[in-house]
Amino acid sequence: MSPPTPTRSANHRVLLVMDLIPRGRRTWEAWLLDLAGTLTRRGSQLCLFLPEAGPEWFQEELEAAGGRLKWDPVLRGRFDKPAVLAAIQELQPTTVVVGFYPMLSPTVLSTVKTRPVAEAYYIDQSSLEIPVRSGWKGLATRLRGRLFSRRYDKVITVSDFKADRLTSRLGIPSGRLKRIYNGVPLERFQSPPAADGRRDAIVFAGQIASYKGVTTLLAAYRQLADRWPDCPRLQYAGEGPLKEPLIQEIRDSPLAGKVEFLGQRQDVPELMMSGRCVVIPSEWDEACAFSALEAMAAGRPVITSDAGSLPELMGPNGVVFKKKDVSGLSTALETVLRGKTSTSFDEKAARLRERAFEHFTLERMTKEYADLLAPMK
Repeated sequence: MSPPTPTRSANHRVLLVMDLIPRGRRTWEAWLLDLAGTLTRRGSQLCLFLPEAGPEWFQEELEAAGGRLKWDPVLRGRFDKPAVLAAIQELQPTTVVVGFYPMLSPTVLSTVKTRPVAEAYYIDQSSLEIPVRSGWKGLATRLRGRLFSRRYDKVITVSDFKADRLTSRLGIPSGRLKRIYNGVPLERFQSPPAADGRRDAIVFAGQIASYKGVTTLLAAYRQLADRWPDCPRLQYAGEGPLKEPLIQEIRDSPLAGKVEFLGQRQDVPELMMSGRCVVIPSEWDEACAFSALEAMAAGRPVITSDAGSLPELMGPNGVVFKKKDVSGLSTALETVLRGKTSTSFDEKAARLRERAFEHFTLERMTKEYADLLAPMK
């Protein structure tokens, strides 16, 4: 059978403008490279416009995949209209995609459909809370969202939770939304964790910041250790503004030696797979957290708050507690770690792993974006 014929002309270009700086071999960098290669095979070209070029290996691999890279530091933290207009005139893209800038900003909206652009999309990855507005303010907010979102052919949302918020609080019509779940590279999760007795840590991986619930986790662990002095140790993998304050807090406390701060790690998959359980105690409106998808793929029990899309991602097999509920998290930890029903939690973990490999792969994410931006006949 002959390969599908692209619907686009050979000079079709997609300009992706994002407030993102490539740094390491993380999920975002992997997705951009994968998307560039997929679009190239479909007769299109991905052109990135970023605040910085990133490491040399990223530039080389993007070019090898058929992509093109432009950068300008004026894009860091703000959408610079003159810079983007200049890029559009230089690259002549048919499609413009915007991410990590304010969706309904007049500056963004007045730029995205500049000639020769025929299609415009916005990727909504924000986990910031969308406030509830009532009365005239609420009506004006929803009317503004309904009218201004017409500048985009689709607003790409990364979970049903986010789609509901965009519709109910910002007034964006559901028909203008396209849900594409995030995905993560799962190669390092291919080998299931061995069922042995060496798992002796509760694992957290992410930003050591208040919105990630790290202080709630520490307070819950303190309660657990008071009831169960020989409980498994707690490991924090990551960096962030609360790392040093938390280290100081536990230095002379009974938790000294039981709580470990591992710093930024390159072996997060292995840490998760070797842990007794993985905890995601987030306290903001998680859009579609990469760390949650990785935790599911690890094949270990996952304890998560009810923040944002986390219950949606987990389905029926995560252990969910109310965000900021210290006692609720402490109880969940004890139930999972020493409860009489530990076998059922292992079964739930296996089903979470299956769910991750079925629904949250990087390949699936890339294909859905490519199908939208450069569909095949």
